Amino acid sequence: MWQGWCGADRGRARIAAERASRRGVPTDAWEAALERYRAALDEAAGLMRQARRSAGQQQWHDAAAQLRRAREELDRAAYELLRLMRAAGLTWPEIGRELGQSKQQVAQQYQRYRRRFGDASPPPGVPRPGAP
Repeated sequence: MWQGWCGADRGRARIAAERASRRGVPTDAWEAALERYRAALDEAAGLMRQARRSAGQQQWHDAAAQLRRAREELDRAAYELLRLMRAAGLTWPEIGRELGQSKQQVAQQYQRYRRRFGDASPPPGVPRPGAP
């Protein structure tokens, strides 16, 4: 699943943002989430380049550590994006279409992220239900 996020089309996320803005999620929240996701992609790409160099020099421990950090950054960004899409009212089938996956794959990945990272607060810019 993680590899699918790495190659995800950024345009699809932009389409999801446009749809969510029509559903009442503040545009600045989407922009912030998308910017964090782009930054995580860039960070992961840099870490993967470093890992490739380390592997070429047979520094396997460093390469593995860099890949773990890249995976962690991408997973956190993906989880935040999924949370924002759900907060915007997108259904699992809609999210799955946006990400090129089935609704079951997306829902299962969301649950894995939720268990891993927790669900303490809503995504940035999205009010808690019942909040004034």
